[in-house]
Amino acid sequence: QVDTSLTKRKHHHDESLSSSLEQQQATDKTQGMVHEDHSNEPMHKQIVWALKNFPLAYWVIIGILTLFMSDLYTMTAFMTKITFEDWGYTPVHAANATSLVCMANFITAPGIGWVCGKTGFRIKSVLMGSILLFLIHVIFGTTEVIPAAVLACALGVTQSIMDTALFPSITLVCHENLHNLAFTFASFSYNVGLLSVPTIVGAARDAT
Repeated sequence: QVDTSLTKRKHHHDESLSSSLEQQQATDKTQGMVHEDHSNEPMHKQIVWALKNFPLAYWVIIGILTLFMSDLYTMTAFMTKITFEDWGYTPVHAANATSLVCMANFITAPGIGWVCGKTGFRIKSVLMGSILLFLIHVIFGTTEVIPAAVLACALGVTQSIMDTALFPSITLVCHENLHNLAFTFASFSYNVGLLSVPTIVGAARDAT
């Protein structure tokens, strides 16, 4: 019985060791693919190689980034029109209020970026930015109590929070050999959103 027990333990140990070796070989193979230099290959082969090696976390970041950018710039584009036509602002007052989005982003981005880099709270920052963006939309769409200038400043701060959390995360989830193509795909993705979402929103507003 003792011999049988020892034999079973040895067999189980050998199976575990074999499984671990197979997993390590698969990991080494994958890492080797990522570390390969494909810079001298044709562009279409580089793109295919990058698409195969981008991790799932990268695509999640790209999805959030595209939705946020599309939403942010669509709201900024229509804020002047809405505050002028619906809120009764003068054209100058409406334009000045909208410009505060960029001003708030310009002022707060360095500080928020420093805090995010020190704490590493990128996921929490994305959640916070998403909640702020939702609240700004609800307030802007349902009431005129809060001045547009305040909402614009809040929108600029939200942009700082999301930018400093999302863009650096791309370099954290992708290997350095993929950084160039990773940012290229990110730019392409959210520019598609910037092209389509304002058009859809504008058509919907004209229809109503």
